[in-house]
Amino acid sequence: MAKPTFYFQVDFEGEETTSTGEFREGYGRRSVVVEVRSAAYEDPADNRIPDEVAEDIARNTANELVKQELVELADNEGALARLEELPPVLQDVEPDVNDSDVRAWLLKESQ
Repeated sequence: MAKPTFYFQVDFEGEETTSTGEFREGYGRRSVVVEVRSAAYEDPADNRIPDEVAEDIARNTANELVKQELVELADNEGALARLEELPPVLQDVEPDVNDSDVRAWLLKESQ
């Protein structure tokens, strides 16, 4: 039986801003969708359940992507939510992170 692929959305909210730039006035919000394939979380030495390992991988991947791309949100811990599947809007979009077992997309706006 094939091990499941996990999907997560990590939402980041930044500091209040009056800038009219990318985030407009208010709070800066961005989301990262992360796909974690089974090879990424299968580690016989790790006694945790696969869901927990996949969540940690997703959170770490999202945090690293935000640190690289969005300095103003880099110090925030994102709120993680599990998704049933990859959102259809991302099916044909090139991921921002494309490792063999983990992919991640930085969404243009919080969705």
